Amino acid sequence: MDLGIVVMIGSDGLTPQAVGRTCEERGFESLFWAEHTHIPVRSLRADGASTRWYADTYDPFTALSAAAAVTSTLKLGTGVCLVIERDPITLAKEVASLDRLSGGRFLFGVGAGWNREEMADHGTEPRTRMALLADRVRAMREIWANDEASYHGQFVDFDPLWSWPKPAQRPGPPVLVAGNGPGSEDRVLDFGDQWMPQSGLFADVAEFRRRVAALRRRAQDAGREPIPVTVFGVPPDRALLAEFAEAGADRCLLPLTSLDASETMSKLDDWAALRSESPRLPRSARPRECETPAGRPVASAQALARACADHPPLRPAAHQRQRASSRPDRLRARLRHRVPVTPSKRDRQAAGSLIGDCLRIRPPTDCPGEASFWAMSRGVVAPGRLGARLFALGRRRRPGTRLASRARPPGRR
Repeated sequence: MDLGIVVMIGSDGLTPQAVGRTCEERGFESLFWAEHTHIPVRSLRADGASTRWYADTYDPFTALSAAAAVTSTLKLGTGVCLVIERDPITLAKEVASLDRLSGGRFLFGVGAGWNREEMADHGTEPRTRMALLADRVRAMREIWANDEASYHGQFVDFDPLWSWPKPAQRPGPPVLVAGNGPGSEDRVLDFGDQWMPQSGLFADVAEFRRRVAALRRRAQDAGREPIPVTVFGVPPDRALLAEFAEAGADRCLLPLTSLDASETMSKLDDWAALRSESPRLPRSARPRECETPAGRPVASAQALARACADHPPLRPAAHQRQRASSRPDRLRARLRHRVPVTPSKRDRQAAGSLIGDCLRIRPPTDCPGEASFWAMSRGVVAPGRLGARLFALGRRRRPGTRLASRARPPGRR
């Protein structure tokens, strides 16, 4: 499975050129860029949270063109291009130009968007946006494939026209159709080449596995090759990435929600280690209880993999280490309900990965975007309830303080 990066927001800090070079140097397969032309002030997320942070992002074609100029092997994609907010003839020219200038490295991720106020400002009727998306993608395919292209559809209509250059990939770049709704697979088979669902909107990885298998069976029945699948916005967790790979994902995209230079470089350095494969035990062979190399009991083999694969073991306090060998059950109960004080960011992330499944608490990040992906992918909260519960916890969090579950063991302060 390939591992890529998707830039969600940010225009301050690293430039697209620097992000592209850094991703290629660290061995990532692809770089995707999100799109919002603007964000209406009156718009809100489904959970009631503000949408202001989505407004801060480069135009994806400008950013990806800058990245293409300083890279040679990195694939470049839109994650996603809001086709319903763009003129299809102009967009066909932009896609063809970027694919040509990048040497055929472009991946055209498309979607119909979720911000109804934003699309309304472009004159798009939200109720018909899916049909509009399909019509515009089909029209662009005609322009890419033919020297004299014409198209007569429900929403797009033009007589024969000329438009060059044509894309380097013939008859055009792959179209990755985004969406998790019940009709997403139908749209992939109708006008797309690949599927790009969001990780956080699946109930669990098992649902993802079932839907991918059903999609590929339908493609086979239609005489098509297996449909590649890119999972959007996967938390940087080795165990979760391994589960998606086992379930049929061809590519996973890790979300960057800031372009701050030091933070971004640190994240990309850490995430580069996730590209290496680590052996995984079959489910039937995974022990229920095991220990880290430091001799510290953990709740499950999954927690052990997360603690050992990506980070050095978190060493307990001195009094805990002394009691570990003689009272492992008591230590295990302590670890399930308390987190050691971990002032460094790397240790906080490791602690969150280690005990996240046991405590079902807020994610190890203060960024709303990363928190959303983390929480939804693990079922901590439903997508519609993220705001009040998740962000309130985030505001109360202070660096260097303890994280605790809602229920503490009896007798504990």
